[in-house]
Amino acid sequence: MTKGIVFDISAVGSSIVGLVSNAVRAEVKLAVYGAENAGELDMALEKAGLCASDFDCIVYAKEVERGKPHGDAYRYCTLKLGLSHEECVVVETSVDGHRAAKDALCRSIGIFGGVGNASFEDQLEAGADILYKSLFQFPAFSSLEEFDGLILSETKAFYDKTIIGDLLFNALDVQNNAYAPYSKFKVGAALLTEKGNIYKGCNVENASFGGTICAERGAAMAAIAAEGKTALKLLAVASSGDDPAPPCALCRQFLSEFMSPYAQVYMISSTSGVVRHYSFGTLMPCSFTEF
Repeated sequence: MTKGIVFDISAVGSSIVGLVSNAVRAEVKLAVYGAENAGELDMALEKAGLCASDFDCIVYAKEVERGKPHGDAYRYCTLKLGLSHEECVVVETSVDGHRAAKDALCRSIGIFGGVGNASFEDQLEAGADILYKSLFQFPAFSSLEEFDGLILSETKAFYDKTIIGDLLFNALDVQNNAYAPYSKFKVGAALLTEKGNIYKGCNVENASFGGTICAERGAAMAAIAAEGKTALKLLAVASSGDDPAPPCALCRQFLSEFMSPYAQVYMISSTSGVVRHYSFGTLMPCSFTEF
């Protein structure tokens, strides 16, 4: 269940007042991170119509050795709130901010409207789970349960309206073509390349086992056959287990030739409908790319 919100200082503005007010009433824990000192924090909060007492936790930039895109700050915030990464959502406005949230294994909400905020497309590619032009768009809530339900429903609606939804649909569609007579574990994959094209693949098993080709490698080979060496920007994987399955170790090594550590990997269970996603670098922290 989502029980906490961590705001980056760049996201503090008048549009968050309603969300903060609802969160306080619903007993959602709140943290703010990134100000250089108390003076900068107070100025930002006062301008937004808020004050430090509205937050359960304040973490200054100097308290964390490694800044964004490392996830240290958001890991520290969740620790100080007494929550796990799965129980917190981060509100961000920058590409490195979303990358930091993903590195900390937190979900993230992006605000793309406003001066200095990264674009919708850039925040989407960086891994934002939901994007709003303004947080005035976030629905009202009055309980933890209602807030958690909104995070899930808003995320699903966002996926359905974006390229992520297209990728997940394509992965689920091609999963039906999987040839898995031995494991009975069907997998489909869909990749988005830097040229904006989508390529699909499904697992094709073989009685020798070693001859089996995974869905992720099949999709990557289709992309390379069509475009030559290309950057793979997003990956969606559909699997038939109750819990979404990530690419296997061999596929991660294979994909490391073509995917940035910040590229996002979305995984969906065709059985339960559960969706999870991580940055590729989180899934593959130590790829072998040089002799």
